[in-house]
Amino acid sequence: MEYVELRRVRRTLRNYAIVLLAGFALAAIGILSSAHSDHSVIGVIHVSDLVVGAMFGALLTGTIVACGLQAEWSTTAITWTRPRPREAIAWGYLAVDFGAIVAAFVMTLLFALAVVSLFGALPNLQFDGEHVLRSIVIGFGVTMMWYGLIWLVAARLPGRAPLIAGLSWAVFLILGGLTAANLPWLFHALIVALNYLNPLAYVDSGGSSSNTHPLIALSPWLRGLAAWAIAAVAIVASIRLWSTREA
Repeated sequence: MEYVELRRVRRTLRNYAIVLLAGFALAAIGILSSAHSDHSVIGVIHVSDLVVGAMFGALLTGTIVACGLQAEWSTTAITWTRPRPREAIAWGYLAVDFGAIVAAFVMTLLFALAVVSLFGALPNLQFDGEHVLRSIVIGFGVTMMWYGLIWLVAARLPGRAPLIAGLSWAVFLILGGLTAANLPWLFHALIVALNYLNPLAYVDSGGSSSNTHPLIALSPWLRGLAAWAIAAVAIVASIRLWSTREA
């Protein structure tokens, strides 16, 4: 059944590539038409900061393709007649989706590098290896955590995955914003606790920035490991719920 998901993610990546190309064209027109701009004043650009930005492309794609498995709810009875374990079908979808997430990350990173090249600032790039690795670990951990939570909530709600994926953006953004609100201490403590299940709370604020984080009281590496751990638990649990669901 993975071929169905392959067709779906190919369409998603094609549309995303069109958006990136349109954005690059607009950026090129704006930059090249600025005849009086002094592009030489651009300082050092850390590769890790570009990686952090590119992870948002992967995150967006992840929330879109997370709907793939649940989109088969109307044909579940037929799907489960295949001579394959139900869990194997779900893991196959996961593999295809993860490939799409990686592809979206690479595409967004290339877009960022292309825009940097328009400024003639490629020589200003500085490869900060440790921060790059950290940003990749946290970024993909956050993406898979969000992906897994969508799967988990949608596992027993056939046909609701797109709605859940869309609402998740509003819920997580509001949840993060409420930490700065002037709330009674009990509500504030509850919001802080809930943010440990908020993927956006684990996002790196910048690859080359300090190790402090306003929402999660964990070091950067622990944030990455925690995001991956939550992702693993959510995905395994959701596959179990999906595979034992009545057709």
